[in-house]
Amino acid sequence: MDKVLNAFKTAERMEVLCEGKVIFSAERGSAEYEKFLGLWSEMTRTALRMPAFGVSIDALTQENIKKGIWVKFYFEEVKCCDGMNFSALAVNVRPKDCGFNAERENGGKYQGRCYYIDLNGNTTEELYAALIGIDDNRLP
Repeated sequence: MDKVLNAFKTAERMEVLCEGKVIFSAERGSAEYEKFLGLWSEMTRTALRMPAFGVSIDALTQENIKKGIWVKFYFEEVKCCDGMNFSALAVNVRPKDCGFNAERENGGKYQGRCYYIDLNGNTTEELYAALIGIDDNRLP
């Protein structure tokens, strides 16, 4: 399996942000984290990492995180895939997308090339529906 796709599954913690505010947070091993990971794994089951042309610029990414639904994955230690380090990955989840950029955070800033994940026949639709249905820090 691709190192980046596998990295998502090794995150210590994840958060869901809506319009820049944390609406859900879970630690690896918790029931809610495992439920989220099941949805994520199903969405990325056939995914392929593709060459990415996107580049994160911290100020723009920080502004974009204040719009829409984002998932942030936090790692206990800095990871490196294809010579690109990250301590967190942020993904903007929009309805019915067929892929997404994973924006790398390192040293508290988003900067440099992104990873692009093609969902290869899947979409973000089911994950998006679950994320907008979060209530009281619980997935529907």
